[in-house]
Amino acid sequence: MRPFKITLLLSRQWLENRKLYATSAAALTGLLSLMFLVTWHWRSSFSGGVQKGIFLLGLFAGGGIFVSLVLRSLGNKSKGMWLLCLPASAGEKLATAFFVGILSYLVLYTGIFYTVETCFLWLVNDRHTKMQHTDLFENGFCQLAFTWLNIQLLVLLGSICFNRLAFLKTLLLLIIGIPLLNMLNNYLLAVLTGIPEIDSSLLFDYFQFTHKGENVYVYLPDSGQRAVTIILHYLLPVALYFASLWKLKEKEL
Repeated sequence: MRPFKITLLLSRQWLENRKLYATSAAALTGLLSLMFLVTWHWRSSFSGGVQKGIFLLGLFAGGGIFVSLVLRSLGNKSKGMWLLCLPASAGEKLATAFFVGILSYLVLYTGIFYTVETCFLWLVNDRHTKMQHTDLFENGFCQLAFTWLNIQLLVLLGSICFNRLAFLKTLLLLIIGIPLLNMLNNYLLAVLTGIPEIDSSLLFDYFQFTHKGENVYVYLPDSGQRAVTIILHYLLPVALYFASLWKLKEKEL
Protein backbone atom coordinates (compact mmCIF):
# COMPACT_ATOMS: atom_id res chain seq x y z
CA MET A 1 0.00 0.00 0.00
CA ARG A 2 1.43 3.39 -1.07
CA PRO A 3 0.64 6.47 1.10
CA PHE A 4 1.02 8.80 -1.90
CA LYS A 5 -1.63 6.86 -3.84
CA ILE A 6 -3.99 6.97 -0.86
CA THR A 7 -3.45 10.73 -0.64
CA LEU A 8 -4.46 11.08 -4.29
CA LEU A 9 -7.54 8.94 -3.71
CA LEU A 10 -8.50 11.09 -0.72
CA SER A 11 -8.07 14.24 -2.82
CA ARG A 12 -10.28 12.75 -5.53
CA GLN A 13 -12.88 11.77 -2.93
CA TRP A 14 -12.95 15.31 -1.56
CA LEU A 15 -13.13 17.03 -4.94
CA GLU A 16 -15.98 14.82 -6.15
CA ASN A 17 -18.01 14.89 -2.94
CA ARG A 18 -17.22 18.17 -1.19
CA LYS A 19 -20.76 19.48 -1.72
CA LEU A 20 -22.20 16.29 -0.24
CA TYR A 21 -19.88 16.53 2.77
CA ALA A 22 -20.75 20.19 3.35
CA THR A 23 -24.47 19.43 3.09
CA SER A 24 -24.11 16.47 5.44
CA ALA A 25 -22.25 18.60 8.00
CA ALA A 26 -24.96 21.26 7.82
CA ALA A 27 -27.71 18.64 8.14
CA LEU A 28 -26.00 17.08 11.18
CA THR A 29 -25.63 20.48 12.79
CA GLY A 30 -29.31 21.24 12.21
CA LEU A 31 -30.53 17.85 13.48
CA LEU A 32 -28.37 17.99 16.59
CA SER A 33 -29.59 21.53 17.30
CA LEU A 34 -33.19 20.36 16.90
CA MET A 35 -32.70 17.39 19.24
CA PHE A 36 -31.08 19.58 21.89
CA LEU A 37 -33.96 22.04 21.59
CA VAL A 38 -36.61 19.30 21.87
CA THR A 39 -34.99 17.67 24.92
CA TRP A 40 -34.64 21.07 26.60
CA HIS A 41 -38.25 22.03 25.88
CA TRP A 42 -39.52 18.75 27.40
CA ARG A 43 -36.65 18.38 29.89
CA SER A 44 -38.98 17.35 32.71
CA SER A 45 -40.04 14.31 30.66
CA PHE A 46 -36.51 12.93 30.18
CA SER A 47 -34.22 11.29 32.68
CA GLY A 48 -30.44 11.80 32.87
CA GLY A 49 -27.99 10.98 30.11
CA VAL A 50 -30.04 12.57 27.34
CA GLN A 51 -27.02 14.31 25.82
CA LYS A 52 -25.20 10.99 25.50
CA GLY A 53 -28.31 9.54 23.88
CA ILE A 54 -28.28 12.34 21.31
CA PHE A 55 -24.60 11.70 20.66
CA LEU A 56 -25.18 7.98 20.09
CA LEU A 57 -28.15 8.56 17.81
CA GLY A 58 -26.16 10.79 15.49
CA LEU A 59 -23.09 8.57 15.73
CA PHE A 60 -24.79 5.30 14.79
CA ALA A 61 -27.53 6.52 12.43
CA GLY A 62 -25.52 9.23 10.69
CA GLY A 63 -22.36 7.13 10.61
CA GLY A 64 -24.11 4.19 8.99
CA ILE A 65 -25.66 6.34 6.28
CA PHE A 66 -22.40 8.19 5.65
CA VAL A 67 -20.15 5.14 5.32
CA SER A 68 -22.66 3.50 2.97
CA LEU A 69 -22.26 6.46 0.59
CA VAL A 70 -18.47 6.25 0.33
CA LEU A 71 -18.50 3.29 -2.09
CA ARG A 72 -21.96 3.91 -3.49
CA SER A 73 -20.47 4.04 -7.02
CA LEU A 74 -20.25 0.24 -6.91
CA GLY A 75 -24.04 0.12 -7.16
CA ASN A 76 -23.93 1.70 -10.63
CA LYS A 77 -22.48 -0.35 -13.48
CA SER A 78 -20.69 2.46 -15.30
CA LYS A 79 -19.50 4.31 -12.20
CA GLY A 80 -18.62 1.06 -10.47
CA MET A 81 -16.54 -0.10 -13.41
CA TRP A 82 -14.71 3.22 -13.47
CA LEU A 83 -14.01 2.98 -9.73
CA LEU A 84 -12.78 -0.61 -9.96
CA CYS A 85 -10.50 0.28 -12.88
CA LEU A 86 -8.76 3.12 -11.06
CA PRO A 87 -4.96 2.57 -11.03
CA ALA A 88 -4.91 1.71 -7.33
CA SER A 89 -5.03 -1.54 -5.43
CA ALA A 90 -8.13 -2.79 -3.64
CA GLY A 91 -6.30 -2.25 -0.36
CA GLU A 92 -5.67 1.41 -1.17
CA LYS A 93 -9.31 1.97 -2.18
CA LEU A 94 -10.59 0.29 0.96
CA ALA A 95 -8.14 2.21 3.17
CA THR A 96 -9.47 5.42 1.62
CA ALA A 97 -13.07 4.38 2.28
CA PHE A 98 -12.16 3.45 5.87
CA PHE A 99 -10.45 6.78 6.48
CA VAL A 100 -13.26 8.87 4.95
CA GLY A 101 -16.30 6.90 6.09
CA ILE A 102 -15.19 5.87 9.57
CA LEU A 103 -12.23 7.77 11.00
CA SER A 104 -13.07 11.16 9.45
CA TYR A 105 -16.75 10.86 10.34
CA LEU A 106 -15.95 10.03 13.97
CA VAL A 107 -13.65 13.04 14.34
CA LEU A 108 -15.87 15.52 12.48
CA TYR A 109 -19.10 14.34 14.09
CA THR A 110 -17.60 14.62 17.57
CA GLY A 111 -16.43 18.13 16.73
CA ILE A 112 -19.88 19.14 15.42
CA PHE A 113 -21.59 17.63 18.46
CA TYR A 114 -19.42 19.50 20.94
CA THR A 115 -19.77 22.75 18.97
CA VAL A 116 -23.57 22.50 18.98
CA GLU A 117 -23.60 21.46 22.64
CA THR A 118 -21.35 24.38 23.63
CA CYS A 119 -23.62 26.88 21.88
CA PHE A 120 -26.69 25.26 23.40
CA LEU A 121 -25.31 25.31 26.96
CA TRP A 122 -24.26 28.92 26.52
CA LEU A 123 -27.86 29.79 25.67
CA VAL A 124 -29.69 27.79 28.35
CA ASN A 125 -27.38 27.83 31.35
CA ASP A 126 -28.09 30.53 33.91
CA ARG A 127 -27.59 31.08 37.61
CA HIS A 128 -30.02 28.38 38.65
CA THR A 129 -29.62 25.75 35.91
CA LYS A 130 -26.22 24.33 35.03
CA MET A 131 -26.12 21.56 32.43
CA GLN A 132 -22.70 19.99 32.04
CA HIS A 133 -20.77 19.11 28.91
CA THR A 134 -20.96 15.48 27.82
CA ASP A 135 -18.03 13.41 29.07
CA LEU A 136 -17.53 10.62 26.54
CA PHE A 137 -14.94 8.93 28.76
CA GLU A 138 -17.11 8.71 31.85
CA ASN A 139 -18.08 5.24 33.16
CA GLY A 140 -16.58 3.45 30.17
CA PHE A 141 -18.98 5.17 27.74
CA CYS A 142 -16.24 5.35 25.09
CA GLN A 143 -16.23 1.52 24.95
CA LEU A 144 -19.27 1.86 22.68
CA ALA A 145 -16.84 3.07 20.02
CA PHE A 146 -15.84 -0.56 19.42
CA THR A 147 -19.49 -1.55 18.83
CA TRP A 148 -19.86 1.42 16.49
CA LEU A 149 -16.69 0.42 14.62
CA ASN A 150 -17.99 -3.11 14.06
CA ILE A 151 -21.33 -1.83 12.77
CA GLN A 152 -19.60 0.66 10.47
CA LEU A 153 -17.42 -2.10 9.05
CA LEU A 154 -20.50 -4.29 8.54
CA VAL A 155 -22.18 -1.45 6.62
CA LEU A 156 -19.00 -0.94 4.60
CA LEU A 157 -18.93 -4.66 3.78
CA GLY A 158 -22.61 -4.50 2.84
CA SER A 159 -22.00 -1.57 0.49
CA ILE A 160 -19.50 -3.76 -1.36
CA CYS A 161 -21.61 -6.93 -1.36
CA PHE A 162 -24.96 -5.40 -2.39
CA ASN A 163 -25.37 -3.50 -5.64
CA ARG A 164 -28.57 -1.64 -4.75
CA LEU A 165 -30.06 -0.36 -1.49
CA ALA A 166 -26.93 -1.57 0.29
CA PHE A 167 -27.52 0.33 3.53
CA LEU A 168 -31.15 -0.76 3.87
CA LYS A 169 -30.30 -4.39 3.11
CA THR A 170 -27.45 -4.40 5.62
CA LEU A 171 -29.67 -2.75 8.23
CA LEU A 172 -32.39 -5.33 7.59
CA LEU A 173 -29.90 -8.17 8.03
CA LEU A 174 -28.77 -6.66 11.35
CA ILE A 175 -32.36 -6.24 12.55
CA ILE A 176 -33.16 -9.87 11.68
CA GLY A 177 -29.80 -11.38 12.56
CA ILE A 178 -29.36 -9.99 16.09
CA PRO A 179 -32.68 -11.38 17.46
CA LEU A 180 -32.04 -14.71 15.73
CA LEU A 181 -28.59 -14.93 17.32
CA ASN A 182 -30.10 -14.14 20.69
CA MET A 183 -32.74 -16.87 20.27
CA LEU A 184 -30.08 -19.36 19.22
CA ASN A 185 -27.97 -18.32 22.19
CA ASN A 186 -30.88 -18.97 24.58
CA TYR A 187 -31.49 -22.38 23.02
CA LEU A 188 -27.84 -23.42 23.26
CA LEU A 189 -27.62 -22.20 26.85
CA ALA A 190 -30.71 -24.25 27.74
CA VAL A 191 -29.13 -27.36 26.17
CA LEU A 192 -25.74 -26.84 27.84
CA THR A 193 -27.02 -25.95 31.30
CA GLY A 194 -30.09 -28.17 31.46
CA ILE A 195 -32.21 -25.15 32.45
CA PRO A 196 -35.35 -25.31 30.30
CA GLU A 197 -36.40 -21.68 30.69
CA ILE A 198 -33.80 -18.99 30.02
CA ASP A 199 -35.63 -15.71 30.60
CA SER A 200 -33.05 -13.44 29.02
CA SER A 201 -29.45 -13.37 27.93
CA LEU A 202 -26.82 -11.19 26.35
CA LEU A 203 -24.53 -12.87 23.87
CA PHE A 204 -21.04 -13.43 25.30
CA ASP A 205 -22.01 -11.79 28.60
CA TYR A 206 -24.67 -13.37 30.84
CA PHE A 207 -27.95 -15.25 31.05
CA GLN A 208 -30.80 -15.03 33.54
CA PHE A 209 -33.37 -17.57 34.77
CA THR A 210 -35.86 -17.82 37.62
CA HIS A 211 -35.32 -20.20 40.53
CA LYS A 212 -37.92 -20.42 43.32
CA GLY A 213 -39.30 -17.04 42.36
CA GLU A 214 -35.89 -15.34 42.38
CA ASN A 215 -34.02 -14.03 39.36
CA VAL A 216 -30.61 -15.67 39.02
CA TYR A 217 -27.92 -14.09 36.86
CA VAL A 218 -24.97 -16.08 35.56
CA TYR A 219 -22.03 -14.13 34.13
CA LEU A 220 -18.93 -15.20 32.30
CA PRO A 221 -15.82 -15.50 34.50
CA ASP A 222 -13.28 -12.68 34.27
CA SER A 223 -11.00 -14.69 31.97
CA GLY A 224 -13.91 -15.36 29.62
CA GLN A 225 -14.91 -11.69 29.59
CA ARG A 226 -11.35 -10.68 28.74
CA ALA A 227 -11.28 -13.20 25.87
CA VAL A 228 -14.62 -11.92 24.55
CA THR A 229 -13.38 -8.33 24.78
CA ILE A 230 -10.30 -9.16 22.71
CA ILE A 231 -12.40 -10.99 20.12
CA LEU A 232 -15.13 -8.34 19.76
CA HIS A 233 -13.00 -5.22 20.15
CA TYR A 234 -9.91 -6.19 18.19
CA LEU A 235 -10.21 -9.42 16.21
CA LEU A 236 -13.72 -8.89 14.79
CA PRO A 237 -12.96 -5.44 13.29
CA VAL A 238 -9.82 -6.86 11.64
CA ALA A 239 -11.82 -9.82 10.29
CA LEU A 240 -14.53 -7.52 8.89
CA TYR A 241 -11.92 -5.26 7.30
CA PHE A 242 -10.22 -8.15 5.52
CA ALA A 243 -13.59 -9.60 4.49
CA SER A 244 -14.35 -6.26 2.82
CA LEU A 245 -10.93 -6.29 1.17
CA TRP A 246 -11.46 -9.82 -0.13
CA LYS A 247 -14.92 -8.91 -1.49
CA LEU A 248 -13.56 -5.77 -3.18
CA LYS A 249 -10.78 -7.77 -4.81
CA GLU A 250 -13.39 -10.27 -5.99
CA LYS A 251 -15.36 -7.47 -7.66
CA GLU A 252 -12.22 -6.25 -9.41
CA LEU A 253 -11.71 -9.72 -10.88
